[in-house]
Amino acid sequence: MGIKIAESLERIVQLTPEVNSILVVDKDGVPVVSSGVEMTGRSQLIAAYTSSVEHANKLNMGAQKSWSLLYETQQLVILNEDPFVVFIMASPSANTGLLCTMGAQLRPILNECQQVVEEVLNICFIDALTT
Repeated sequence: MGIKIAESLERIVQLTPEVNSILVVDKDGVPVVSSGVEMTGRSQLIAAYTSSVEHANKLNMGAQKSWSLLYETQQLVILNEDPFVVFIMASPSANTGLLCTMGAQLRPILNECQQVVEEVLNICFIDALTT
């Protein structure tokens, strides 16, 4: 199942114009699956996002659905797809609206990721009980 998830994500990266990479992390910032060009400063990026969410919540505007950040050489779109956070790195000229709506396209992959995570947690829980 894990290989199928990675292959499906790679196919989306290849078929989506100007997307360089996609990283899926859980709510604790633990990487679940990624595809495409390795994101530099990945751990710092996740930490910065977590900190930003804490501060943004103080605005009382509700949960963030997506964030888009445009840099000189990259565009970063962050999707809050409960229970995961998706980081999409693309060229600055990529269609931001398209990137912000990729959650629907990624939903089947995210559902499979959730099943795998739940299975792993159940195995760990059972192992902890038996030892």
